[in-house]
Amino acid sequence: LFANEPDVTAGNYLHAIEVASLLIGTGERARAEQLLDGGLAVIQDMPRFGITGYGFSDVVIYTLKGDTNQALAVLRTVVDENLRGWWRFSIEKNPHLEPHHNDPRYQEIIADLEADMAAQLASLEESNAASL
Repeated sequence: LFANEPDVTAGNYLHAIEVASLLIGTGERARAEQLLDGGLAVIQDMPRFGITGYGFSDVVIYTLKGDTNQALAVLRTVVDENLRGWWRFSIEKNPHLEPHHNDPRYQEIIADLEADMAAQLASLEESNAASL
């Protein structure tokens, strides 16, 4: 496959995911799988949240691997664990996750996020009104 086994690290796993996506697009699935598996191995030792966290990179990896059930199960877990930062861009507008857009499970996750954001906005507006 690769002349030299690719070295996926905490510093390059995001690039490995993008290269894997390109390889899949060119029909080089076996090479892509090496990078995706390397990415999964690396993020297992990282925190999910925080500045050094991998967020939902595993969701993208499972999506690229074609494992819709695992991708959506992990996405549900991440959302339930309160991933909210940049969610619209990171999840809803992420081109890697487009294959899930018509899946009712994905739509339910997005609806839950939108409802949570609406509730937070209402709470903020209520708090602002009370302080006037």
